[in-house]
Amino acid sequence: MLRRDSYSLLGIGLVSVIAYAVAFAQRYPLVDLARKGGVPDIGILSDYHWGAAIAYGATIITVFALYGLALRLARRVGAARPIAWGVVALGVAAAMVLVATYPFSASDVFLYVARGRVLGVHGYNPFVVPPDAFPIDAYVPFPSQWSAMASPYGPLWEWLAALLARLGDGSLLRSLVAFKGAMLAAYLGCIALVAAILRRRDPSRLVWGLVAFAWNPLVLIEAHANGHNDLVMVLCVLLAVWLWESKRYVWVIPALVLGALVKYVPLILVPMAALLLGNRLSRAEWLRTLVATVLIALGLTLIVFGPLWPGLDDWAVLGQMRRAHFSTGTWLILLLRRVAPSAMAFRVAEWTTRLLFAAAYGVVVAWSLVRPRSLAVVLHDILYVWLVIGTMAFGYWYITWLVPLAALIPGRSDIRRVGVFSLTGLLSVATYTYLGIRLRDVVSMDVITLATVPLVFVTPILVAGWPWREASAIDLRQHRDHATGWFGTYPTSLAHPTVTQINGPTVGVPAYPFDYELSSEPSATGGPAAPEEDAQGEQDG
Repeated sequence: MLRRDSYSLLGIGLVSVIAYAVAFAQRYPLVDLARKGGVPDIGILSDYHWGAAIAYGATIITVFALYGLALRLARRVGAARPIAWGVVALGVAAAMVLVATYPFSASDVFLYVARGRVLGVHGYNPFVVPPDAFPIDAYVPFPSQWSAMASPYGPLWEWLAALLARLGDGSLLRSLVAFKGAMLAAYLGCIALVAAILRRRDPSRLVWGLVAFAWNPLVLIEAHANGHNDLVMVLCVLLAVWLWESKRYVWVIPALVLGALVKYVPLILVPMAALLLGNRLSRAEWLRTLVATVLIALGLTLIVFGPLWPGLDDWAVLGQMRRAHFSTGTWLILLLRRVAPSAMAFRVAEWTTRLLFAAAYGVVVAWSLVRPRSLAVVLHDILYVWLVIGTMAFGYWYITWLVPLAALIPGRSDIRRVGVFSLTGLLSVATYTYLGIRLRDVVSMDVITLATVPLVFVTPILVAGWPWREASAIDLRQHRDHATGWFGTYPTSLAHPTVTQINGPTVGVPAYPFDYELSSEPSATGGPAAPEEDAQGEQDG
């Protein structure tokens, strides 16, 4: 039975690779279209034919159906190492097929190249000088509203983009391959960290977790076909989770700051991580760790951002915060514009989303400080709330931030919700692209947006629900073994339990960090350290 499930799982992965090759790599070949300088718009590339729209939608639904079936089979496979390697190999094969695909629904990678050339080739600050300052450069071979804007990304990304732009200098094709290659490297790094974290937390879910991340169609298409840079930021967030699980607490916040130096979003995760450290460390240790971590983070920021700092007046990301598109905030603006001026509608929507996000953030903080929860769960919840109600500017590829974190959470509801979110996000491409153009004489884009935004954001919650998670057995054990509880309400007997290593004294360290059990011997203070049953965590979501 196990062998049949394993072969079926790998067969599904192979069929998915073939689907990507036929539907995307063959239809939108990178080499041919890069030489022509095609516009990265699936509608223009397909002449807005309804057949192309149907083919796109059918392909997306098919690969997600295969993905869902693979997740079901992966649960029964467990932690078989050869199958885990097979999952990784097929994920990389799908990624390579999509690397050979021309970007068909986003122009971002072309702008990465153009902004990278500002620093890497021309030697100017990309936070001050926009790409169109060099009109002789033909690296954005189509009109783009963004080419007149300085970089809204973090400085670490711009340094990396400068290096990649130099590697690709002289050829648009070579430039695209360089940036796509960097995304492939980030993808491999994320796979390695997901595997490392699961081996520590729950080895029995290794294959399932790898399938959940590495085979997610949104991750594969957006990182490798469209070349979005989000996995570089995600790599840093996963590094923070791995450092947390490894009890290298002083480096957790610097890892998040490193991610914020790629894209600024992880800054909203830093306060939460700092507070959670209060449930892992004594008060004195917590204060010492915070001082050290702040100094390290400031040092990293000064080294990376210091040479490029444009000043607050010219910091492009502040201007980006005044934009709204395809978000719940945009949906609210479109509703309010029917009864109020546009400027007022924007301000009301902006402050409404800010207040709702602040309230939701507070709920996540409060719940996390009094209940044992892993860092991955907390970061996932904050990012999910940010995407659903916090940000005014939403790109469907942002959903990739959630996928690897959901792959680390026990139970099925989180990955089910994120999977449906990924599906609705990719299907929205066809809605905005084809319906927005083909039906523009019948219905306005405002109406299409009003109809599509709820489908993208609400459908995942309707399908999977919002889980009322019980603490998993793993999280309870971690808190029993490590938590101090001075921020929370953990019982004193669980704050610093006496532990006995069960691996054997010759090993020196346990095979996994949680191979400990509560000792039945009296503690040094005279009080008994009674064993406690592990609570059964949510397993079926």
